[in-house]
Amino acid sequence: MVIPFAAVLLVFAPVWGAAYTFTDAQKLLRQYCQGCHRGKAAVGGFDLQQFPSIEKIAEKPHIWDAALLRVRQHEMPPKGAPAPTLEEREQFAAWLESTLRAAACAGGLKPGRSTIRRLN
Repeated sequence: MVIPFAAVLLVFAPVWGAAYTFTDAQKLLRQYCQGCHRGKAAVGGFDLQQFPSIEKIAEKPHIWDAALLRVRQHEMPPKGAPAPTLEEREQFAAWLESTLRAAACAGGLKPGRSTIRRLN
């Protein structure tokens, strides 16, 4: 029996972040992250107030990629601080990953450096 791909997407949509929105992400960040990552004294120089929209997140993917890794490895929030549930963490991580991927793919193909070839 072959299962249509659309059916698979519907089953796993909440896990992959399809039902998760920017508003949900902001709520999670406010609740668990903004205490340390806000204002001039933001830990690690990671000020969440610099990212009021998805477009701002897409402008600095390297920062958010590092944040994604720390969230997935349970390094953030730090031990002793209130932390999201495993389901909340996975939904946020899936949403962030899909957002970063969409931003990277939106610009089309970007060729890398050209290698200089020897002529002899």
